[in-house]
Amino acid sequence: MRVLFLSSWYPFPAKNGSELRILNLLAALAERHEVTLLALREMEGRDSGGEPIPGVRVRTVPRRPYRPGSLRALSGLVRPVPRSLVDTYVPALGGLIREELAGGEYDLVIASEMGMSAYHPMFVDMPSIFEDVELGIYRSQGEQATNFLSRWRHVLSWIKLGAYLRRVVPRFSASTVVSQEERNHLEGILRHGHRIEIVPNGIRLRDYEDVETKEGDVPTLIYTGAMSYIANFDAMCWFVAKIFPVIKQAIPSARLLITGNPGERSLPRHDGVELTGQVADIRPLVASADVSVVPLRLGGGTRLKVLEAMALGTAVVSTRKGAEGLAVAANTHLLVEDAPRAFAEAVVRLLREKGLRRELTANARRLVAEKYDWPVILPTFVHLAEEVAGTRSTRSPNRRLAFGGGISGDGPTFAKRPAMD
Repeated sequence: MRVLFLSSWYPFPAKNGSELRILNLLAALAERHEVTLLALREMEGRDSGGEPIPGVRVRTVPRRPYRPGSLRALSGLVRPVPRSLVDTYVPALGGLIREELAGGEYDLVIASEMGMSAYHPMFVDMPSIFEDVELGIYRSQGEQATNFLSRWRHVLSWIKLGAYLRRVVPRFSASTVVSQEERNHLEGILRHGHRIEIVPNGIRLRDYEDVETKEGDVPTLIYTGAMSYIANFDAMCWFVAKIFPVIKQAIPSARLLITGNPGERSLPRHDGVELTGQVADIRPLVASADVSVVPLRLGGGTRLKVLEAMALGTAVVSTRKGAEGLAVAANTHLLVEDAPRAFAEAVVRLLREKGLRRELTANARRLVAEKYDWPVILPTFVHLAEEVAGTRSTRSPNRRLAFGGGISGDGPTFAKRPAMD
């Protein structure tokens, strides 16, 4: 079959969790079908350096960043579409979609993430999938609002988003979400039956084998993620201000590594906190750390940083929000605490008890192998695409792809990945 895949991200190379998901979905589809990717790109030079997947035809147009104070965004206040979708809509992408559908016999359109749902009028009569509908971030922002005006603004935004989704989602043949929690959010908004399939986020486990580690005498914690993302920034502000001082009282030599681009935000200062900036490959850093901390209070979906730490044999301490959407059990695969002192005590416990760390990491890696390895996940997505399109494969499923440093029959391999999430 012929698939038209619409994306707000240009995933070559993949630099964040959204791009990694898109890259793996494209690779799986391209093994069996003809795929065209229409994607938004950053300005020239900011997202270059990677080659598209063999078998995926790619066309791009420049991305339009969201500027909440722009006239276009403000006009969204009186329109029935969320402001962010009004402001980031790119007419040139709409033109490409019309051109492709007029000139090619496509069997299926896949619109990835919320931004691409705005283009649904152009393919409303075609088999289509709304891929990765994420609502948890909107819910959690409202729950964490600190004053009445902020809470009321988030309530109004949620009501408007819900009304938009009730109009748009039924026009898709099916939707996908990454977890049962996200499915519950979407089902709670919709007032009718709609096919919603869970396609989890994952990692390619073989890319985390034989990673070089460095034994150190300093008890080391790590947090991976760009501070340009509000959920990461909030997590580290809270951790450095409320949790890390308690850990330092118990273990004065402890240090915290924060990877990723800090962006324009400044984190609270504290002795023992080190900002690495963007690194070429975070795997050795995570594998060499004693504990991966995930003190998230905002966000939705599932956390790639948790799966990566588990795959690399690094123990995890997380909030419930950080572990949300993953089939993990507290005290079996990781430790889970929400209160600052309890979180700090869990970290101290892991730093002091190597036996507990070994037990948790062994259980966690088995879980990743069983449920969150991309070769386990991808057949579900491909089957859904073929079922929605009502067509069979037009390519041999045994075609082998070479990408990112390896050759595999089940998709690309990734030798390196910078900080993301």
